[in-house]
Amino acid sequence: MDPKIRRRQFLQAASALGLGSAASYSVRDLWAHSTLSSGATISASVPAHGAAMYIVSGGGSGPPPTTSSPSAPPTTAGPGTTSALRGTGSGRCLDLPNETNGTLVRIWDCTGANSQKWTVTAAGELRTYGNK
Repeated sequence: MDPKIRRRQFLQAASALGLGSAASYSVRDLWAHSTLSSGATISASVPAHGAAMYIVSGGGSGPPPTTSSPSAPPTTAGPGTTSALRGTGSGRCLDLPNETNGTLVRIWDCTGANSQKWTVTAAGELRTYGNK
């Protein structure tokens, strides 16, 4: 690797990922095909302009969802269908925190807010706030 390329270390508490408490977690790097062990803080080193994809397991199930509605089994939604996108492991929802173009989505506690309502378009896109 070119020593001029800077790497950035990303840290995330396992609890923020919706994982239950455990002494360690298994962190599978999907591109490097390697598995590491991590403590309560999950870390990843990513090169500048790079991307990484991991599967983190361990700690049992995460905290229960903050809403009383049960998680529905995965289905294929047709055009015009509007619903929340809930993580199967965390029970949390895909959320767009504001309507500004370029805003990154986040995994957040399910609240039923419009920022968590996603509509499938005829082109197969997901949109929220009607046009984002």
